[in-house]
Amino acid sequence: MKLGFNSILNVEASIINSAGGAESLPQQVFYILEKSPDDLLKGNDVTSEIWYAKTMNALRNHALTFFVTDSQGKAEIKVLKAGTYHICGIGHTAESCDLECSGGADAG
Repeated sequence: MKLGFNSILNVEASIINSAGGAESLPQQVFYILEKSPDDLLKGNDVTSEIWYAKTMNALRNHALTFFVTDSQGKAEIKVLKAGTYHICGIGHTAESCDLECSGGADAG
């Protein structure tokens, strides 16, 4: 008898608004990386369009996969092998563009 395990990564994405409350991030794209994105993304002006284009290109080229959160800011990723991953997304508001990355998200 052979036992198999499926790794599932559950994500609930939110930001803290100016009033201090949590707001979910619906329809947000996140990239899953095996390596830290720090080297890909550091040293650039995050407000420039050139930085945004370079960053998006680097994320797409180095990502294992990507996912989009649902209308409540949640996602379930089932296609990962057990391991440790970095999740990275870029959020936009009328006033700023923020890069959010977290390391050490475990699937499995």
